[in-house]
Amino acid sequence: LDIGCLGSCAGGEATQKTLHHVLKQPTPRAWSTQLHNEVGMVLHAGGRGPYWALSPSIDLRPGVAVRLGNIFTDLTVDTMLRAGQLRTAATQSAGFGFVRLALRAVAYDASLQGGLFANESARTVKPERFTGELELGMHWQHQQWGTRVSVIRRSNEIEGLSGAAGRQDFLRLSISYTP
Repeated sequence: LDIGCLGSCAGGEATQKTLHHVLKQPTPRAWSTQLHNEVGMVLHAGGRGPYWALSPSIDLRPGVAVRLGNIFTDLTVDTMLRAGQLRTAATQSAGFGFVRLALRAVAYDASLQGGLFANESARTVKPERFTGELELGMHWQHQQWGTRVSVIRRSNEIEGLSGAAGRQDFLRLSISYTP
């Protein structure tokens, strides 16, 4: 369960202005049109199926996740294909590349539609009801430590916006420690 807030209480304005100042970028505008404050709660649930071994060094694993709340309500199904030195025991090392494909069905997205309990239609957009995501990356694991780096391409999330204009491309870096 995630509990937080939407609007100025989230601190986005100060964060963006500070970052722009540090990077010597123009001062961001339009914060006066920010969404109203709203407490947010999102319940997350999901799981992954078993690995399906295609060979000793290639496997496939499906997954499903649901988010239910006043910030996000959606269902995601995905599958990940891994290839390389796959970890079979907690004491082994692993190093593999992976491709993950995901499809999300969106019922509600407050980051696009505004707060669920506020009338903010003048500052919001309609979400695409189905979105996709492609992730390509590498994962390294040695005993308790792991590092994952990937490039993600997410499809347009805004209805009526061209795919090229609304698409998101970004880099994800994760470092993990499991005692």
